[in-house]
Amino acid sequence: MTSEEFITVFGGIDDDFVLQARSPAVKKRVSPALSAVCLAACAAAAVLAGVFYENTTVLSPDAPHALEINAPAVAMSSVTFNELDPLAPDAARAYYDPELYDTVALDGETVREYYGRDLTPPYVPEGLSPSESSGTAQFIIGKDGTVAEDTVWLHYYRDFYADGSPMPDDGIPIPRGFTLGVSKLGLIGCCLYLHDEVSATDIAGTEVTFGHCAMPYGPYAPETHEPSGYYDLYTAEFTVGGVSYKLTAERLTAEDVVRTAASIICGEPVDIIK
Repeated sequence: MTSEEFITVFGGIDDDFVLQARSPAVKKRVSPALSAVCLAACAAAAVLAGVFYENTTVLSPDAPHALEINAPAVAMSSVTFNELDPLAPDAARAYYDPELYDTVALDGETVREYYGRDLTPPYVPEGLSPSESSGTAQFIIGKDGTVAEDTVWLHYYRDFYADGSPMPDDGIPIPRGFTLGVSKLGLIGCCLYLHDEVSATDIAGTEVTFGHCAMPYGPYAPETHEPSGYYDLYTAEFTVGGVSYKLTAERLTAEDVVRTAASIICGEPVDIIK
């Protein structure tokens, strides 16, 4: 049974970018004191919002002179990391009766049509590469054509074994990289936190819930059971255009996690202001 027989409507993500003409601005005299106050207020608002745009000088491909464009940037001082529960169990995979549902393998092109966009993050930390299966998916579809599960998993690590699983590369048994889950149906298992009150970070108008915990790794001491060490585990959960994302990163920096999540939200690489 092919995907075309089931998926009849692909939900696109609207690109709501509209060019607007502006009339020439009329120059007005503003006192130096008032100008300083306005600039300070704008800077404070940008930091509070978490993401703002900085002027960047670039060369136009059609003209020899420099043009000024706005490049998005995220201030790390505005990002809140919630404490993850390291002992929380993984969410169990739902069972679907094969008498009522089919598992349909979709290639990358069909997945792009379903989501209306390329799911590849605009920014990927240096040294990481996608697995061969990244961007493909196995959808669970009812006999009536209703999509019951549509999660797509993208894996970015330094290296992979022959079976596609991430490979450690530096003597520590935990591979360095991240996994990104994407779903229109919101069926990605949510993270569990140690505290009931969870803070979200605003990035370009999108609420992002970041999480962090220090995870132990082996081998463990035979008598004391002490781990060999600890590594950073980061998560980011957010929804853009009706599509849910969950990023889980192992042994990456906080800046790389924020930069990757923000690039998906903004649709382009962003700068990080520490």
